[in-house]
Amino acid sequence: HAIRSEYCLALKGLVRQRPQGQENDKLVTGQIEVLVEDFEILGQPFALSRTPTDGWNALSDYGADTEEIMAEFGFSHSELAALKEDGVVAGRK
Repeated sequence: HAIRSEYCLALKGLVRQRPQGQENDKLVTGQIEVLVEDFEILGQPFALSRTPTDGWNALSDYGADTEEIMAEFGFSHSELAALKEDGVVAGRK
């Protein structure tokens, strides 16, 4: 059974620094890696062949509501600013 990039997984293993020269500065997590001991597939994509897709488009203003939604979940302005700085959440561009 092949694991694909769009699958949702639960991993168990050791988190460690990536070996020197194998870091990936393009990723927030590019300095670490997980040595997987065990995993479980929690979810995988499925086809909705009878679902119409005509007229559907992606959000035009990605991140526009981030601050309002995070506030509804109890995040303070300083917590949200820290999450934005760390690249965890997107903000208005």
